[in-house]
Amino acid sequence: MRLVQRHIIRPDHKYYQYFDQQCYLSKNLYNLSTYRYRQHFFQTGQKLSFNDLYHQVSKTSAYYALPNTKVAKQIIRRIDQSWKGYFQAHKDWSRVDNYLHTVSRRVIDWCLLNSIGTLVIGKNDHWKQSINIGKKNNQQFVSIPHARLIEMLCYKGELMGIKVVVTEESYTSQSSFLDFDTLPSYGEKKPKFSGKRIKRGLYKTSTGKLINADVNGSYNCIRKHLQQEKVKSNAFHSHDLMALPFMPVTYDPLRTHNLNFLQIV
Repeated sequence: MRLVQRHIIRPDHKYYQYFDQQCYLSKNLYNLSTYRYRQHFFQTGQKLSFNDLYHQVSKTSAYYALPNTKVAKQIIRRIDQSWKGYFQAHKDWSRVDNYLHTVSRRVIDWCLLNSIGTLVIGKNDHWKQSINIGKKNNQQFVSIPHARLIEMLCYKGELMGIKVVVTEESYTSQSSFLDFDTLPSYGEKKPKFSGKRIKRGLYKTSTGKLINADVNGSYNCIRKHLQQEKVKSNAFHSHDLMALPFMPVTYDPLRTHNLNFLQIV
């Protein structure tokens, strides 16, 4: 840990003009270094090392205008760090975008494999702004580009003739699908639900039956869609459910290519 002192230099300070001039000179070297790095990248597509950048600008008037080489080198080093951060961020984003493309492709392939014509996706407005699942979980959840994934699913589903529906999913994790609880929309009066989620990934109904919490929420999302489409409620009633068509699994879409083990039988 490095401790520093903070000094506020106001316009009426006796050293204000001096520091203002030094900031101006630092800005000139910063802009020059950025321009040289950027032009090199545009022309060659390659990164520029700190030493190469230093040798390109160390003989310029912008470099000599600063009072000592230590300050000038720190400015050049800051440029080098900024570009390294940009390249790393671009690499990370490309990895995320590739992951989303792979995930969406796997989902659509799974739907085709099991003759599914409608894909229902649950999404609440402003769910990231009002999320409260802990500081660390909030940061991880907010950074996930869900809207981008939904966009990919929509256009890929449309290309393959699959209808993709996005519906609001309020109370779907709290309502019991097997008990056919009421599913209000966001903002409506919250009813008392018959079941509850007893722990992560497990939901308990009023009769004591246990069901995977994600499966329960998924079925309720489908119920929400059917309600919005004004389909009769008994067209998809829990009593008609004879068995679960699948069990939730976790897999890496970048490493898993065979989807046969996910096929509904």
